[in-house]
Amino acid sequence: MRGDSLDALIFRKGEYAADPPLPWKKRLEIAVKILEGIRYLQEEIEGETSVIHVDLKPENILMDEELNPYMADFGAAVTIEKGNINATTKKKKFLGTFGYMDPAIANNGSVTLGMDVFSFGSILLDLVMRRDLQPKKMEPMITLDYVSRIMDPSLIADQVPLEEVTEVVELVSRCRMEAREINQATGEQT
Repeated sequence: MRGDSLDALIFRKGEYAADPPLPWKKRLEIAVKILEGIRYLQEEIEGETSVIHVDLKPENILMDEELNPYMADFGAAVTIEKGNINATTKKKKFLGTFGYMDPAIANNGSVTLGMDVFSFGSILLDLVMRRDLQPKKMEPMITLDYVSRIMDPSLIADQVPLEEVTEVVELVSRCRMEAREINQATGEQT
């Protein structure tokens, strides 16, 4: 393992400080591998339970030499009944990171399968924007103008088609909507 986090890679900190911004294709490859990890924890892990990371964010994703992501810091993770979208659990002391969790769920301490879905959407947004500050609210209508205002300028310089970036930003919005639907299915108000 190279030892640094996705956060350091996206925002060019630590070992990555002198590196150029990540190419678009590599950002997408990393996102797909993170999603595969979430799916494994929620659906494919052996046994009767699914694992919810709870604090999934770029700082908790370590990168190896080939820039493969590995989820780390499972200290806040919980398990719930596998295959039950309505499963929920409460944590006595809620751990998580603002910007990477649905604020309504964070406020009441409930943990659902939707938490890591919401977090994944936020990580995707980091990969698109490459800025430390995420917008608190997504615009309801994802337009090319909106995407061109929030996207990493290096993507424009690399001539990444705006339509491709727009599709990813729309996926961010869908992740957040799906997380809220899962949370509402559990009886939690978001």
